[in-house]
Amino acid sequence: MNKRLAFNISLLSLAACSLGQPTAYLVSNYFGNNISRYDAAGNFLGNVGGHSFFGPQAITRGPDGGLYVADENNHSIVVVDPNMFTVSRVAVATGQGGLNGPTGLAFDSLGNMLVASFNTDSVKKYNPDGQYLGDLTIPGLGGMNGPDVGIAVGPDGALYVPSYYSNQILRYNADSGAFLGAFANATSGLSQPRTILWRNGSMFVSSDNGNKVLRYDATTGQFLGNFVTPGAGGLWGAVGMTFDAAGDLLVTSGRNNKILRYSGSDGTFLGNWAGPANLNGPTYITPVPEPSAFVATSLGLLWLVRRKR
Repeated sequence: MNKRLAFNISLLSLAACSLGQPTAYLVSNYFGNNISRYDAAGNFLGNVGGHSFFGPQAITRGPDGGLYVADENNHSIVVVDPNMFTVSRVAVATGQGGLNGPTGLAFDSLGNMLVASFNTDSVKKYNPDGQYLGDLTIPGLGGMNGPDVGIAVGPDGALYVPSYYSNQILRYNADSGAFLGAFANATSGLSQPRTILWRNGSMFVSSDNGNKVLRYDATTGQFLGNFVTPGAGGLWGAVGMTFDAAGDLLVTSGRNNKILRYSGSDGTFLGNWAGPANLNGPTYITPVPEPSAFVATSLGLLWLVRRKR
């Protein structure tokens, strides 16, 4: 059995496991320089330990079950143990391969890390041991300008990159890095895209500057309207998103330090889930399943108007 086939079978096996009720949610606090932990009801449980974060962003579950954190201003990737909630190791050392301002990451079919390097407008590739394998995309390819926290491999196997400054969702071959075109752009009202989620044939994108969540056809990219209307429930700086166990949408409101909850069926505001206490510039939010359940997908978020250089 070749390595690629073995890895894909592993992913299918992980995806087949029942997620069940998440035991916790982890939230990156960019300005707080920490990652806070909440239970399923939004009660604060403490912070992740064992590391001095400096502008943490996306938290992505790896194929080994570890939680990989893009530590933006430390220019590195670290791994959080999902049972102990402490940092267990450094996956990509500071500045390795020219990494500059990592915001998010995804995994290709071989388990390699594809890391958004915000300040170089590129996606860099590393093997599971953190060895630099080269740039998957050259700087600026396809108009990439500020690749952001929601970088993810989609249901079609392509790599989707939110381009913060050009107000687009760009699509690339996840293996070769070839540009496959813009999947969504500013003509739909997209402004400063952050996180991408897929659900029931739709793609959901948080719009930081628009204070909303947009919905697109996941196959064609056709704009289907605003799922969460601008400012609904006090949303101010829409960044991170995840669907909870009930199927409702949790969205980080980065500029007023809240996490808000919306109906997963129609986007109706259902109330505050957490905050503002213990939140300081919340960006990414990700669920942590019970220890026996592994899932090889990631859900992301980000907020923050940053200067590139």
